[in-house]
Amino acid sequence: MANKKRRNKKMRRQQVAAAASRQAQVAGASEGTVTEPSGAPKSAAAALATAPAKTPAYAAGVTGPRARSQAPQTTTIDIDSRVPYFASDLRRIALTAGILVAGIVAASFFIH
Repeated sequence: MANKKRRNKKMRRQQVAAAASRQAQVAGASEGTVTEPSGAPKSAAAALATAPAKTPAYAAGVTGPRARSQAPQTTTIDIDSRVPYFASDLRRIALTAGILVAGIVAASFFIH
């Protein structure tokens, strides 16, 4: 799946670059840029029209959750706020363990 995402991202970048170069070519052809014998464009507008278009920033247009920066841990968080059912879970485990031990002890009395 990751390879598919990378491939799609690469294809999008190539499509954006191709569209930008097509727009630059169309803009250059429509203005009819005339160059001097030295090869330099005559006007600043013609220079801008033939300049390559900016490529988008990495991950431009990507939506979805972003990784949040982690703040340094300065204080300890009590166990009740992190795991709200911790105490009741321990109670349930202790009760189940007690019932099992009592069952094993009772079974051992019936066997002997």
